[in-house]
Amino acid sequence: MIHNPFIYQKIKQAGMLLPDIAAILQPSYAQCYEDIIVESLLLADIIKDGNSHFVFIEIGANHPVCTSSSFLFKEKYNMPCVLVEANPVLSSELKKHRPTDTILEFAVVDNESEFNDFYISDNNETSSLDKNFVLQRTPGIKKILKVPTIRVNKVLEIASKIAPKLILSLDVEAYDLPILKDIDWENYKPLLIIVEPSEDYSPGSTNDIIQYLTARNYSIVASTSVNLIFKINSK
Repeated sequence: MIHNPFIYQKIKQAGMLLPDIAAILQPSYAQCYEDIIVESLLLADIIKDGNSHFVFIEIGANHPVCTSSSFLFKEKYNMPCVLVEANPVLSSELKKHRPTDTILEFAVVDNESEFNDFYISDNNETSSLDKNFVLQRTPGIKKILKVPTIRVNKVLEIASKIAPKLILSLDVEAYDLPILKDIDWENYKPLLIIVEPSEDYSPGSTNDIIQYLTARNYSIVASTSVNLIFKINSK
């Protein structure tokens, strides 16, 4: 257990009395504590419905631990995860360090192409199907790969065979809304959706995503500096 450094720094700076009950730093692996927010929402759902049959889908899974929306749930609850990652360096790390999860080595697209150009940046974590996105965020493109593609509904079909309740995280560097629009909403209704709008790259995308998901019976329940979190409305 690690003491919360923010609390104890303030205590030290102000010369406060040390507390008798230690303040412990809670684990989080997501970029802006999205996993803590989602955990709170899930615990409320479990209390209400009395079951925890979830599968966590992370499209644009990235690093096995760093900025991972799903790792807390694997670590704490042994929740099954479906991790989709097109970058072979990162997918190799996922297979090595998340061996009990389902790793899909694809780029998710909204068309019938079997392969697509994928732009690898100087830092592996900022790679995309969108060349301009990479050039805006990083010093340059390290390599261009032809990667296999998959549609989002195939990913959701695979996940639905693992557990009935879906949690969906989308981080596909400026392709989030097109992927959302490609979902078969009649057959797949994730309980929670985490999505990165990339507002700085695509102005107006935050509002577009909110409007689109609101029209599909979702409410925005949280927002961080990076991601929006939506929950499906109860019947």
